[in-house]
Formats: sequence, C-alpha cells, structure tokens
Amino acid sequence: MRLILSKFEDPFINLALETCLFRALEPPQKLLFIYFNDPCIVIGRNQNPFKECRVSPNIPLLRRFSGGGTVVHDQGVANLSLQTPRTEFDRTFLLNCLIDSFPKLKMTMSSRFDVFYDKRKVCGSASRIERDKAYHHATFLLHGDLKQIRTWLYPKPRQGKIIDSLGTDSVRASITNTAIGRQKFLEAFTEHLKLKVPELELQTTSPQWLTPEVEEEVKTLKSWEHTFGKTPKFKMELEGSVIEVDKGMIVNGPEVLVGKRMPLFANNPEVLPELKDFPLCYTTRSETELELERARVEAKAQKKNENKNKNKNKNKNKNKNKNKK
Repeated sequence: MRLILSKFEDPFINLALETCLFRALEPPQKLLFIYFNDPCIVIGRNQNPFKECRVSPNIPLLRRFSGGGTVVHDQGVANLSLQTPRTEFDRTFLLNCLIDSFPKLKMTMSSRFDVFYDKRKVCGSASRIERDKAYHHATFLLHGDLKQIRTWLYPKPRQGKIIDSLGTDSVRASITNTAIGRQKFLEAFTEHLKLKVPELELQTTSPQWLTPEVEEEVKTLKSWEHTFGKTPKFKMELEGSVIEVDKGMIVNGPEVLVGKRMPLFANNPEVLPELKDFPLCYTTRSETELELERARVEAKAQKKNENKNKNKNKNKNKNKNKNKK
C-alpha cells in the first residue's frame, strides 16, 4: 500500500488529486491519501448547499463525488482517503486505525461510521464504490476552528426557507477537537498503520503531480455546473413567494428571477438593480456580523426552550394542586 502525503493546501487541488488517484487505481493496488486544506466547505454529491451551509463569494465551496454530509476543512482538520479494490472495501478499517493510533483518547465508532471523543463527534466519513474499486474517506478534527465551522454550517436566515428538497440532509452532531498536533498525528498514525500494513510505501506530492488531468479536474470542481448545477431540485419560500430551482436554475417564481442561475450575489454586476435587496441575494458579511446573528438565533431558541420548561412546570403544579383537592 502507498501512503501519500499531500504538500498542497489548495482544496481544489487536493480533491482533484484524490479523484485522479482513484481513477488511476488498478486492483489489487491500494493507497491512502492524506491532506490538509485551506478553509473551505465541502458538500456531499447529492446535497443542497443552500440548505446545508452559508453560501458566500468569500468561502470556497466544493461538491465532492461521494455521498454523505457537509463538512468544513481547515489546517486543523486531517483528511484521509483510503482507496482499495472493491473486494477489500471496509468502512471500519480506516476508522479503527484512527481510534487505535490514540488509545488514551478512548474514542468510539458509531453505527454511522463516525468517531466520537468525549461523547462528541471528531470524525465523519463517506464512501464511493465504482465497478471493481472503492474508497472510504474521512475528516478528523485535530485543532480545527470550531467557531468558524459552526458559523459556516449554520444556514443564514435571509437565505429563505427550503420547503421541499430532494437533496440528502446532513446529520448534525456536537463536535470537538482531539487537540492532537499535526506532526504527532502523522507520526502516530503512520506507525500504527505500519503494524497493519508492513509493506507501506511512503510518498509525498510535488509540483510534478499537477498534470493536465489534475488541472482539468480542478476546473470541474470550480465550475458552476458542478458546484451548483448538480443541486437536486428544490423549492424555497421567500417573503410570501415560492421559487422553484432545478439544476441550479430558477425555473418558477417571480418573473424577474426566472431563468437566472443560483446563487445570486448582490455584488455581482450581472444582478439587476431591482434585485439588490431581494432576500435571495447573498451579501458579503463579516464573521463578526455572522456570529452576532448566530448568537441572536441561538438566544431566541434558548428562550423558547425556557418558556417551554416553565409551561411544563406550571402544568405539573396544577396537577399537584388538583390531586391535593
């Protein structure tokens, strides 16, 4: 088995490399590709980005080729892709290697092939099977920016309400970091993997890996057709109107919107002046503004729960008084 460590930090390059490595894999070959990305959002193959995350011109958004939920990558998140013949496809192998590499953490695997530490999620995974080969890849939280992750994965209220979507929904869970340094992670994981796979061959990427095929794949990942054009059909409610979106195009709704591509950015010169204040136009906002908005929404939800608990207590007291009588 080859263990390939990427020296690239561009998410488009690393996801393109992962795809090209898998395409070139010939059973019985096996490989494990490890990479760290600059901050970005990665959605699953069949997901709706407008329902899953913040859509912004300042946040790189990629649609991967496997299923599963939405994740945020940054320099504190390790990404691992195990590629094998289909006959050796095993969703537990990679996760068990992670768990066994750090026994003191006492991590556990769930039935959904996630890894938990201290009852919170530190690793999610997804997979893809093609003819005679398959891959299982995972994200593993070392020291990721949890505040940014939560902010980016918290859909912005002004995006409108999705009322009907054929896309796959993410299964949300509380997350935390393992607080493992990158170098320590690579050393411990590699040493444990050598026990499982004695013939392990270590490689690192170089600029020569950026072949025309990889560059073409990067173009695909950056294209509107792939990122938004593959969004499953959905409907969105906006201030009393309903718009219908099919393959990223608005096909039904207010006349001024029909025929336009999603998403609409308010600072995009292609957007008509009359759409500048339309709720569907995504504006560039600071992280502070996003965090304040998130805090307001959470405070509102907390107050709602408190009122709910108060009503429960009132009902309990009423029942007690009735019983006394």
